[in-house]
Amino acid sequence: MKICFIAPKAYPVFVPETDATFGGAEMQLSLFAKELASRDGLETFVFVGDYGQSETVRVGDVWLYKCLKAEASLVARVKQFYQCMKRHPADVYIQRALSPFSGVIGILAQRQGAQFVYMVANNGETDGDHPAYRFPVLRWLSLQTFSRA
Repeated sequence: MKICFIAPKAYPVFVPETDATFGGAEMQLSLFAKELASRDGLETFVFVGDYGQSETVRVGDVWLYKCLKAEASLVARVKQFYQCMKRHPADVYIQRALSPFSGVIGILAQRQGAQFVYMVANNGETDGDHPAYRFPVLRWLSLQTFSRA
């Protein structure tokens, strides 16, 4: 089984000499990825942002694929992610922390026949207070996260 974590800011967790910050979500996902990678029958990889690294980096048993540029528009990120999904298909995609892109991940995973696991990061994501709910299109995309996870 192939398991993919989507964590654009997780590269520095895996490669500490990278001069960039990360947060608790990235740390949590990296720990899950490392643990699952150590188990027989599971191939684990992470879609990370562009930190100037090679397209593919292996850290222990976890593969890191450079797939996302944070400064790119939502449309450009969707295209980048879709291309990455085609190159590195997974059976399960796991993501944490709500954004309109979360819904896109759920839609694309479903179209690919894969499972989508979403991890809620805070109460605002479920009670309607999250900034992603401010505009109708972004709200619709964000809500796709919960209907597809």
